[in-house]
Amino acid sequence: MTEANEFTPIIDPSSATVQTMFGSVLQQKIQSGALEQALGKYADKLIDDCARDVLREYGDVGKAVKEALTKAIMPNIDDLSDFPSYHDFVTKRLRMAATEFYDQRLAEVLDKEIQEIMSELPEEITLSWVLDAVRKSITQYGEGDHVDEEMTLIIEESSYGYRHIYIGKEADMDKYRCEYQLDLDKEGCIYSMKIDEDNVKSKKCVGPFYGAERKLMAAYAMKSKVNLDQGEHQHNYDLIIESYDD
Repeated sequence: MTEANEFTPIIDPSSATVQTMFGSVLQQKIQSGALEQALGKYADKLIDDCARDVLREYGDVGKAVKEALTKAIMPNIDDLSDFPSYHDFVTKRLRMAATEFYDQRLAEVLDKEIQEIMSELPEEITLSWVLDAVRKSITQYGEGDHVDEEMTLIIEESSYGYRHIYIGKEADMDKYRCEYQLDLDKEGCIYSMKIDEDNVKSKKCVGPFYGAERKLMAAYAMKSKVNLDQGEHQHNYDLIIESYDD
């Protein structure tokens, strides 16, 4: 049976070589526009591939297009005045809570604290009173340590009438090892103080304190004046650590 699209050669194979035959067929295809059509398809595919690569999301052009679209679609948050920012809401709520706390509790707490501090301070603070507070603190919290022993007291006078007072819980301590240091200005007021190497003037938070530490902190907070009631020499003061029943 003969096929419907049977190929009929136009070149006599008996008189033409294969090379001549291929050249003739190629020339016919070029003249008919087949090569131009093939090159056109290839060029279209090349352009399409290049455009796809350039416009990929991770490419420079793709990023630029995405950025432009984002700006066009995304609303301007600053224009949404009906939406308060989250941190503003939190700040206002914290301020309300703090105000409520102050109104209900803080004044009461502060008044009680100030009253306790004031009640612990005598009208006139003397160095003997400071030593007695330290002595009582040693016996109260020291479980009997150092009883009947002597404390260390060092009084140094610096320029312009300033004084530095060092108090240690043991006898014959070096001034830099003493647990307490009171610095007095020329008027005798406490302008600086150290407790167990903590400078209460430079530190924002120290403590908690009990006994002598609490009393001395109260004196420092009130900028109290310390009177050297027994004079400038440490040997004039009672440094014996005695036991207290109360």
